[in-house]
Amino acid sequence: MCLHLPTCGRCACIFPHAADVPSLVDHFPAPVKSSSDVPEAVEVYRRVLATAADGSVVVAAIGFATNLDALLRSPADAISPLTGKELVAKKVRLVAWQGGWYPPRHRPSDMKSRKPEDEFNWGCGRRWFGPSLEGCEGTAAYASAAMPPNVEQIFSEVGLLFPTGGSLLDCAPPSNPCRQALITTLKEWDQDPHSGRASWDQIVTLMAVRGVAAIGGHTGGDGGYNMIYPNGTNHWREGGGGRQSYLALDGDEGWLGSIWAWAKSDNDVLPAMEEDVRMGRAPPILAELQSEINRLLCMRPAGSKL
Repeated sequence: MCLHLPTCGRCACIFPHAADVPSLVDHFPAPVKSSSDVPEAVEVYRRVLATAADGSVVVAAIGFATNLDALLRSPADAISPLTGKELVAKKVRLVAWQGGWYPPRHRPSDMKSRKPEDEFNWGCGRRWFGPSLEGCEGTAAYASAAMPPNVEQIFSEVGLLFPTGGSLLDCAPPSNPCRQALITTLKEWDQDPHSGRASWDQIVTLMAVRGVAAIGGHTGGDGGYNMIYPNGTNHWREGGGGRQSYLALDGDEGWLGSIWAWAKSDNDVLPAMEEDVRMGRAPPILAELQSEINRLLCMRPAGSKL
């Protein structure tokens, strides 16, 4: 299992609000104090893949696509005589992506109204950071299109309607840096830390580890392909015979269809979904995933004192 983290060049363990990073470094003991203390992400990728069994690696791509882009472009080196593409083709069996918008979760009119800055990962954080982060523009488009055809790709936008992480305030002590990062970040965003944060990344990581069926889901659009543009927008194209699909949760499509049937405009849909969640009318799988992710977040690693 390999985790693609949302950094532009080096690996990190958490992704708190930028203003909180110095505080975390200063107040929580750790051997890593800056990016200079860890190897480049591409080096880590190449070393992991070079020693892995053929076809054994699953990548959870939960942030910007810069590291996957750099891996696929990497040449042969002292770590491996294979190029990045050759290593991925030989060692990786699946890339689980967080990003994009997929039918039948949206009407065509809703899809057309989307803008590149609406997509955080593939739009390179434009709405939040201003201009695209250096080196990020177009990396998702390249990484997906350049992925070797034998590697399966599953895309997901699921996670908005079952926020998780608020459980850390009750189950983790103040000495836990992830707890503190959650508190500081959500307060900076004028959100209640107890309510948690949307579970886009968590569900993709869980899917990568356990598989689609094991998290109460199934794939849609099988045999189609995801057309990702350099600006971060995407369109799902049917046909083509590729090994691409998108995640759908059991019961989700019928539920969304019932909402679309009476909604007068696209703007009615999200409030109706949120109301159904509050009133217990949403598919049970949403609450089940929320409970399971919170349970996993509260598990302490063996030997941990946090």
